Amino acid sequence: MERRELLKLIATATGTALFAGNVLAYTDVPAVPLSDTLFNEKDVALLNEMGEVIIPQTDTPGAKAANVGATMAVLVTDCYTPLLQKTFLDGIKKISSLSQSRFNKQFVQLTKQEREALFNDLDVEAKAANLANGVYQGVETGKPSQWEPGTDEPTPHYFTLLKQLTLYCFFTSQVGATKVLRYVAIPGRYDGAFPYKKGRQSLGNLNLRYRAAKHNTVIQRIKQGTDTMNKTLVASTVALLMPLSACATTDADTEKSESRLTREQQAAKTEVWEPVPEVVSFDKVGVPSDAISLIGDDLSNWTSVKEGDAKWTLQDGVLTVKPGTGDIKTNAEFCDVQLHVEWRAPQPEAGMEGQQRNNSGIFLQQRYEIQVLDSYQNKTYPNGQAASVYKQSIPLVNAMKAPGEWQTYDIIYKAPTFNGEALATKGYVTVIHNGVVVQNHTEIQGTTEWIGAPKYKAHGCAPLQLQDHGNLVSFKNMWVRPL
Repeated sequence: MERRELLKLIATATGTALFAGNVLAYTDVPAVPLSDTLFNEKDVALLNEMGEVIIPQTDTPGAKAANVGATMAVLVTDCYTPLLQKTFLDGIKKISSLSQSRFNKQFVQLTKQEREALFNDLDVEAKAANLANGVYQGVETGKPSQWEPGTDEPTPHYFTLLKQLTLYCFFTSQVGATKVLRYVAIPGRYDGAFPYKKGRQSLGNLNLRYRAAKHNTVIQRIKQGTDTMNKTLVASTVALLMPLSACATTDADTEKSESRLTREQQAAKTEVWEPVPEVVSFDKVGVPSDAISLIGDDLSNWTSVKEGDAKWTLQDGVLTVKPGTGDIKTNAEFCDVQLHVEWRAPQPEAGMEGQQRNNSGIFLQQRYEIQVLDSYQNKTYPNGQAASVYKQSIPLVNAMKAPGEWQTYDIIYKAPTFNGEALATKGYVTVIHNGVVVQNHTEIQGTTEWIGAPKYKAHGCAPLQLQDHGNLVSFKNMWVRPL
């Protein structure tokens, strides 16, 4: 492909000549550590996905196959001016934000049709913005207007930069050169770049500008015309594609160090823009929109552990133990969860002390009990008081309110995992009682037992269970978020 033809391809597709602050005369791009660029692995993956919309795979490979994102990372870092770097980086963030606001999805989750619709709109927007900003439209010199040292840079639309980089990186890649363009092999394997050895001059040292008189030999070779893409022609095309001085490769000019970057650019290297967390709203009583409410207008979410319908009392959103009817469990099964429970112990009757003082329990996966007990001025064994992991872990403090008042538990539960019948990882639980942390990522030692030591037995996801201990303990506003 002739130099002018590639320039025209890019200019026709984007409405303006190729933008870049310096000539891309790099040595071996794959050898450049990503940590020496403004991008991370997720950024490169996202750029590949965006590039694939511009050059999709058909009967020939697309942009992703050429890994254009990795080349873009080096080009933007080494060959873009700070203004162009900021324009490009802010633009990628803008595309991610548009994807979320327009489709309520991350860009990588968009369908082919959604991606194309978004990019078609951005293409129209970019061309209008470039025209309004006076960005040069010609292609004969391959040089935007007023792009000389000491003059103002034109600021192209960010989508123009993305589109140009995709085309450029693709058609100078091995995939683009050998799988898409007509390729005539020369002796030896394809090699798009030569490894650089310290002290050896490279194209970058030439401090090239596009000046025909200074590079007559190379220009004549391009002007003679060939559509053979090999390493010599790629190197020549690379050297002439962009209008300003080369990316320096001397020790003085190309130190790949943090000192080359502004503080804003250094900070941007560790920014991760996808995935974007989903927005959670709350109802009038504070239940998150992605939570499952377990206590509603009826007992349809619950079943008796003894089988059959749950027999507990439900009135005005308050679920109360009906002594003697047995434990109840959720119909749904859970593994890792965030669980919110509000519960209330009634005023104790005369003689109610210790474990008999309005007792119940919340069993995670029907096996691991967080104790529910009136522990307000009530002496009992501490590993059995309210908010204990029953018979395993004593609460850090006693955060009980007086009987008759509503208590709250917020529980973060990480379920144990198993490899066949063998334990792979133990379970952990955090309990916040009335706003106070009382179990802090506590290790669960096994099933909670009244008699005997805890032990693990393999299981999968399982229901939540509430205990009938014979007392009129009540529950309300109980919701769960699977994690």
